[in-house]
Amino acid sequence: MIAKRIGAVLAAVALIVGAWLIRSRVIDDDGATDAGDGDRPPAAAEVLVCIQELAEVCRTAIAGTGLRLETTPAGETLDALIAGTQAPTLWLTFDPLPQMINEARGRAGSGVQPISHSAPELATSRIGVVAQADAADALRRACDPVDLGCVGGQSDVKTALSQSNSGIGILTIAAVIDARSGNSFSPDTFDLSWARGLRDNSRATLSDRTAVRTMQTRPTIQAAYGAEAEIATTQRDRFSVLYAEPMVRADVVLMVPADIDVPGGLTESLGTALTEAGWQPATPTEPNGLPEPGAILAIRA
Repeated sequence: MIAKRIGAVLAAVALIVGAWLIRSRVIDDDGATDAGDGDRPPAAAEVLVCIQELAEVCRTAIAGTGLRLETTPAGETLDALIAGTQAPTLWLTFDPLPQMINEARGRAGSGVQPISHSAPELATSRIGVVAQADAADALRRACDPVDLGCVGGQSDVKTALSQSNSGIGILTIAAVIDARSGNSFSPDTFDLSWARGLRDNSRATLSDRTAVRTMQTRPTIQAAYGAEAEIATTQRDRFSVLYAEPMVRADVVLMVPADIDVPGGLTESLGTALTEAGWQPATPTEPNGLPEPGAILAIRA
């Protein structure tokens, strides 16, 4: 009788130990559960991809984090993420570029799924026209109230746009064409020759990827579309900034794919570095005044 009881106890212990071994070796080690891969913890980030305009900000912020920095034109990263030729990663960029990825991916026949992500806003800057004193006076007289489309139509003021593959370029070109079209852009009715002429004129004058940066070293440019934060502190007395009505802003965001873990303190470090570089604190509850993501994609195309 005692032997039978001891045998039963040993059998029960064997079942418990066997179940524990199966769970620890098969489920925990391989991560294969009935719930699927969605229960896996996020992977630690290894790379921060940064738009070129904010390379110094990123370099400062990642010090000591162990992250590797990759600096690429915003348009190249945008296109690669839309096509699926680049794996989703941490990306410091402008709003609404992350939304533009999923807008394009969500279209029928795209062949790629939208990227589950968050995109907290870290900083902001007003977009306007940075101009030399004489040019600013002329533009105020011609465009009252200031309208980004009107400014681009003034042939007597040499106005430059940023390169169309830069983050600032994507935003400002969209804002200018949206304003020029009366906030109802349609590729079927808009006079693209005007936009191409402005673009080609800018290509011939830019020494940097953005118009405002070039203007600070090349006085032949009288006015430039861009973000206020691009003006160096030492240069601010040299220029006036004309802001559009309604206001348009460039909002800096950190795109974080759902399966990637952000290193502790990185968001705060990026926010601090942006503020020190001339950007303003984030205002996530305020609209940025830019066209919808689908409209920006159409303008860019």
